[in-house]
Amino acid sequence: MTTLITLNIPVGGDAGPFNLYSNTDGYTVPFATGISAAALTAGYTSTVVPNGTTIIRVVSTGVCTNYIDITINLITTTTTTSSSSTTTTSTTAVPTTTTTSSSSTSTSTSTSTSTSTSTSTSTSTSTSSSTTTTTTTSIVGDCYTITYENDPGSPIPPPPSTLYVRYTNSSNVIVTEAIDSVVTVDNGNGTSTGAICVYGGNPPVCVFDDGIDPPIPVSCNPYSWILGGSCTSAFNCISLAVE
Repeated sequence: MTTLITLNIPVGGDAGPFNLYSNTDGYTVPFATGISAAALTAGYTSTVVPNGTTIIRVVSTGVCTNYIDITINLITTTTTTSSSSTTTTSTTAVPTTTTTSSSSTSTSTSTSTSTSTSTSTSTSTSTSSSTTTTTTTSIVGDCYTITYENDPGSPIPPPPSTLYVRYTNSSNVIVTEAIDSVVTVDNGNGTSTGAICVYGGNPPVCVFDDGIDPPIPVSCNPYSWILGGSCTSAFNCISLAVE
């Protein structure tokens, strides 16, 4: 089906190019690849969106790697066509009279014929078509950043792979993500900053993920999540962090 996809991307961001996925196959195979940030910002029309798609996942594949899910709104329109025709035919024979007279006999004959035919035909045709409209609404979240030193022997070294962060993402889903895999930028001064965009008003929580659901909350020490400005993705938070 044909779908218009629009994405709000901050000026100067490193997002893109993008691959587009559908929820019909669990976001497994992209139906469009290498779409530029400029194309999505201007409004990108795709004619190969799989039928039945209700959510499109836009995944950045460049320097920054993150994604956002966009819900499709469907609008159904109905058109009704009606036609009617009526035909009436009426035939009347002129009455005839014949009179025969003789000296003592009189005969009179009268004939009248009337025929009426009426036909009514009504045809109603109803056609229903489906129009797909995609509306992108910027839901604002809160930026949280964490800064650490790149030297493993420093007092605040890079986060270990066993330390995770748990927060609510833009799809209103609680996710658990390794801190060393969040969107990160090297500050060029021996430190790096990781960022997440948190929705729902609740701050992120450090957890130890050992396969138990929900994961076990743990202390973030020596790391601290710092609340920043508003965001629609972690890329916004990185932009704010390096300004």
